[in-house]
Amino acid sequence: MPSTNILLLLTAIYIGSMGHSFPATAQTSPESDLNSLSETDSAPSSSDEPESPSLGTETPEEEQQPQSAPEDEAEEAPPLTEQESETGVHPEAAPTEQESETGVHPEAAPAEQEGEAGESTEATSTEQEGEAGESTEATPTEQVAADSPVTETSPEPPAAPAPPAATQQVVTETAKPATLTLKQATPALNNPYDNDYYKILLDFRARMDLADVQEPEDAENEIQGSQAVTFRTRFGITSKPLFGFSALAEGEGTFSADKSLYFDAVSEPNGHTPVADPENIELNRLWLEFAKKEWLGLKVKAGRQRIIFDDARLIGNVGWRQNEQTFDAALAHTNAGVENLSITYAYLFDVRRIFGDQGPANRQDFESNSHLARVAYSLPFGINLVGFAYLLDFENSPVNSADTFGGRASVQKKFEPLTLGLIASYARQVDAGNNPVDYEADYVNLEGSVGIPVGSVKAGYELLGSDNGEARFVTPLSTAHKFNGFADVFLNNGGARGLQDLYASISPRLPLNLKGFITYHHFWAHEGAASLGDEVDFVVKRGVGKHVLLLSKGAYFFADDSGSAQDIWRFTLDMNVKY
Repeated sequence: MPSTNILLLLTAIYIGSMGHSFPATAQTSPESDLNSLSETDSAPSSSDEPESPSLGTETPEEEQQPQSAPEDEAEEAPPLTEQESETGVHPEAAPTEQESETGVHPEAAPAEQEGEAGESTEATSTEQEGEAGESTEATPTEQVAADSPVTETSPEPPAAPAPPAATQQVVTETAKPATLTLKQATPALNNPYDNDYYKILLDFRARMDLADVQEPEDAENEIQGSQAVTFRTRFGITSKPLFGFSALAEGEGTFSADKSLYFDAVSEPNGHTPVADPENIELNRLWLEFAKKEWLGLKVKAGRQRIIFDDARLIGNVGWRQNEQTFDAALAHTNAGVENLSITYAYLFDVRRIFGDQGPANRQDFESNSHLARVAYSLPFGINLVGFAYLLDFENSPVNSADTFGGRASVQKKFEPLTLGLIASYARQVDAGNNPVDYEADYVNLEGSVGIPVGSVKAGYELLGSDNGEARFVTPLSTAHKFNGFADVFLNNGGARGLQDLYASISPRLPLNLKGFITYHHFWAHEGAASLGDEVDFVVKRGVGKHVLLLSKGAYFFADDSGSAQDIWRFTLDMNVKY
């Protein structure tokens, strides 16, 4: 009996010693540390900020874009949305020319917002270059999964006996320091070039452009095909807002592997098909901004900047081209204290065109005394209304001086499983300044779209009117490549006879995370209604990770026998890397 009591006493002492050792085993395990780090570092945000839905200019970087979206052009995100709009032309984005120009009619390119556009579809994009691509951020479901504890794949260890109250207090105090240590270490995982004070902007695009004109065999001066291999680099820095002030500076350089293999549109003609990407080094953007949201949504920006209004049909950054279009301008924006209202005014001192202020007179930058005014209001049910007045006066290009007044209405509504969209635009244009031609012309655009689970389809009509065959509706600040076909046959809006364009686009859901669409155009003149030809365009693109967009684009224009144009085809391979 005494031996039994001794055995029970020793057992009680042993169990008691195991209970006091429990707090040490309750520390955060190495596996849980890894889970905490992965949660903090998962689903990093895109390098480009979302574009402002109410402004027509870039936002502090970024601002766009891969627009893709980003043209550029919109040229602004990786690709993954350069509206920089940069955009500046506009994408999806682009994307995202991101960047932007999408190459399909107004907001019609389901998949392409090269940047120019970038794609706030019904509001002004600001930095979407249009070339931007698709965002690679996690979907809401994926984000929840990333932020949730791993319970199913990491089984919990067998539950230990509940310790005394004093022991529980020890466990709590021991576990907290481990959690704090992990949180304090997290900042070391952030990009050192994107902090609370500034952000470094890096953008590289390599491109191969092939183009050829199919001339008659008996042509006297046969135009040879082009093989343009060009590289565009942008490097800049933007400050984070301080007392409402922010600034941005960005340089841009475009270089060619061999200029003799294509006509760059500014050098002496060399018998090759034009590809308007000349070599150039310039200050692309340099601006100072003051913004106070609580002051009636006030935003004032002065300097060289990207400006994209709506779908970039009238005001854009031509994000598709290697050297985007920017503006030396002063811009002001307010909402006047009214919800869903956007009022923007800009004065343009100079237009920095895609040719880099070189070449013949008609390629030079515009010396401008121009005013841009835009008012937008969003109604319930996805309805957006826009009114605008663009008063353009160019001292060194009087034929492009014109006053344009118009409006735009759009709606997009989801009716499961369909998404329906409608766009209607109208503008009236008259000569202005020292324009030698006295004329009036109209612009009309009507477009409808239907989204279904396996893709989307769009169809529309656009009129760039003529005044009795003497003058046509001009769009000198447009992201023109985005409209009327990627073959760039009608960058002059059809000449004095004007242009009409009936188009349809299909964007199917593709495998392997590919995005793309194919578009058909039929063209005929406004004055005289002569048939001008047909064109088929396509785009296929894919984002690779967060910073890279790969894109291929092609176009074939079939000239009508009665027209003066000739058959032409173009094909582009493009890689955009953006940080």
